[in-house]
Amino acid sequence: MKTALLVLLISVSAVLTNPTQAMTLAELKIYYWGNYDGSYTYIMKVKNNGPIAADVTTPANYQIIQWLPDGSTTTFDAGDKYLTDDENLVVFGIDTKRDDLIISNIRNGLSAFQGEEEAGFSDSNNNGVANQTIAWHLPFFGWTLEEAINVDETLFVSFTLSEKIDEFDVWVGGSDDTVIWNDQHIMVEDKFGIYDGTDEVYLASFLTRNIKVKRIFFGWWKN
Repeated sequence: MKTALLVLLISVSAVLTNPTQAMTLAELKIYYWGNYDGSYTYIMKVKNNGPIAADVTTPANYQIIQWLPDGSTTTFDAGDKYLTDDENLVVFGIDTKRDDLIISNIRNGLSAFQGEEEAGFSDSNNNGVANQTIAWHLPFFGWTLEEAINVDETLFVSFTLSEKIDEFDVWVGGSDDTVIWNDQHIMVEDKFGIYDGTDEVYLASFLTRNIKVKRIFFGWWKN
């Protein structure tokens, strides 16, 4: 979590009976404008619409493959694990699907969330370099659920890229517990959430989707 809090594996489709049903449903929109120096600033709207279902599990034979710093991998059996109807958004982020951008001016809006650039596990162009991502998370210790994005609340964050990107893979992570990472346990992340490999349970669930960006116009915040 401290090195790659929210790693995104691109596709969440076709592996769940209904991939959206265990996840927090969020309204996600991204707008952009061009800057005089040729860079582009993006504003992302994250609204928590609340959980939409429960009692959905990962596929029966599902495994989590974790990439280690030395390039090797380790595998966790995580089939038939419940993904609960977590209702508070505690982590979220974007995958640029690129590995050659300059990312700057990451802003957290009026929130306790902390945004930072991270290397994801996906490699969209298969060149051996991980995609660049931006992840926003609450402080590692001492936060409360009131600081999360609660149901019906909205947060705006922003960032700047050196080139114009027309679409992103965006994810949100939900939890009903302020403890979603245990340093004393084997912890790993995947497209479904944050997984405690010691207790063999998901402590937070993720929803991933692809969204296209829109050029900013007057009154964009009302949409």
